[in-house]
Amino acid sequence: MKTWIRPFALVCTMSCASQQSASLQANAAPMPRLVSCAEGSVPNSTRPRTSVELRYKVNVDGKVSEVRVVPSLNASLAPDAAIAAAKDVALSCVYEPAMQAGQPVATTVSRWFTVDAPEAR
Repeated sequence: MKTWIRPFALVCTMSCASQQSASLQANAAPMPRLVSCAEGSVPNSTRPRTSVELRYKVNVDGKVSEVRVVPSLNASLAPDAAIAAAKDVALSCVYEPAMQAGQPVATTVSRWFTVDAPEAR
């Protein structure tokens, strides 16, 4: 027995999905725009690099606060000095704050930072 797909069912499905997508976009949290961020030290190609994901608050003035490491395998293997360096770079970032109803609002942002691993002593 063949299964037939009714064209109007596809239209309804696609229409319902696009309405839901538009609804999700309208309710999406506003995002700040990155203006500048310190580069830290110049990368050294002879040293290994490590990446950690940081989650932090972007305040209404565009400054970063409340920086914390997102738990992951990378973070658990990263040396404390590398995490400290990544946090320093994150704290140096300046954002254009997110806007909601014409007013700046504080938001939480997650971003990956890659830094040189510290030299072994």
